[in-house]
Amino acid sequence: MPRKPDPFDRTPLMVQQFVLAAAPLAAAGLPLFWWRDPLWFGLTLSAIAGAATALVLAAARHRQAQRMQGWLHQLSRHQHTSRPRLLSVWDPAIEPLIRPAQRLAVLNQQRGTSVNELEDLVQTLIQAVPDPILLVDENLTVQNANAAAGKALGLRGSGQPIMASSRDPALLAALRDTLDVGTASTLTINIGLEPVLEFAARIEPVQISRQQRGALIALRERTEQLMIERMRSDFIADASHEMRTPMTTILGVIETLQGPAKDDPDAWSMFLDEMAQAGKRMVGLLEDLLSLSSIELQASRAPKDEVSLADLARSVVHDLEPRASQRGIAIELRGADTAGSLTVPGDQRQLRQVMVNLIENAVKYGHPNSDVQVSLEILDHGPNHAGPLTGRACIRFAVHDRGDGIEAEHIPRLTERFYRVDRARSRELGGTGLGLAIVKHILRRHQGHLDIQSEPGVGSCFAGYLPLPARPASEKLPRDTEQAE
Repeated sequence: MPRKPDPFDRTPLMVQQFVLAAAPLAAAGLPLFWWRDPLWFGLTLSAIAGAATALVLAAARHRQAQRMQGWLHQLSRHQHTSRPRLLSVWDPAIEPLIRPAQRLAVLNQQRGTSVNELEDLVQTLIQAVPDPILLVDENLTVQNANAAAGKALGLRGSGQPIMASSRDPALLAALRDTLDVGTASTLTINIGLEPVLEFAARIEPVQISRQQRGALIALRERTEQLMIERMRSDFIADASHEMRTPMTTILGVIETLQGPAKDDPDAWSMFLDEMAQAGKRMVGLLEDLLSLSSIELQASRAPKDEVSLADLARSVVHDLEPRASQRGIAIELRGADTAGSLTVPGDQRQLRQVMVNLIENAVKYGHPNSDVQVSLEILDHGPNHAGPLTGRACIRFAVHDRGDGIEAEHIPRLTERFYRVDRARSRELGGTGLGLAIVKHILRRHQGHLDIQSEPGVGSCFAGYLPLPARPASEKLPRDTEQAE
């Protein structure tokens, strides 16, 4: 394989040296060919020509040496930002010195480019990490931090003391151990005041330079995880409590029937009714728990059926009218004719559960001998309280009761599992505390929203918003047709 041409190769060194050494002699000898008589004049011209040639060569060499000095100075200070300029030389005394420097400059530039590219890649990867990562020096000053660390700790850039972001004594003590002794540590720290964020921190010793140690801090936020764990613990505790109450009732009744009331027929009749009520309550709680679990499992799967909310509302109202009449409550359905045959993508069983839960609650908590208004309304633009459907075409299903109403501070928590405004009354009426949580999760699966409005002493309105499918511009909504008429 032929050798790759070397861009630094020049005329052989001996030839260059011979030419430069002979140049003054040649310049001195030429006048003698023209001015031999008188001889003194030719010799004078020859001396002048030789001296002038030598001076020119000396000046050129001096300039060449200055250029080489400046070029080497630039290389030593890394002032080149791209491929270094190659210095052309003609002096055979300088060329052996400049060739290795030129090769070294090109090699350093290539290595510097690779190092810069590697540094950029490392910085890109660190910035892409979603967890906070920061580097702290021996003075507890932040030398570098990714975007996640800046957001979590409120950093405005490097050069800030770590104490400005966190004064957690455990963190400062761990950093001192790492910087002084070189030991790694894992701990939990708190950052911020309102709200307080909890992080799991891993601190590793690193060598920033030959003279300086540092510590690499990797954080992982645990606030959401702790909240989930707390919610799970609360849910288990609440579910256990709710199931313990009817179980205690059943066991107490059984113990009574086996003892003092063993031969009392009237007591048997009364206590069996209590057992039946407790059993129904437990069955209802289990059904709601299973229903909620099933809804959460299907949360990521969009429903594909087409459901007519008008037909569904008519069916639910018809089924619940006998229960409402027992309390003297009349259920009035409005807007079903306007909605007509309009359908929405949905799970019919789940949407029926939404309507049943909302209307049952209105019947339970409404005043006796009052009315419950159930309405369907098609909206071109959802109102501000329609959540993600604000400004979008949607259909509104609302249930308005004439009950005691709900205080404002309770409304944001009504959809929490087992949350009740009045626990005693809710248990008395057979509520499990899961109905509105089920409604919220079903509507969320259907890309909808639950809105609750209430005024103490007047009543409450629970409204569910569901998106309408996109339709051609030429096809008007039923509401538009009704307004045109």
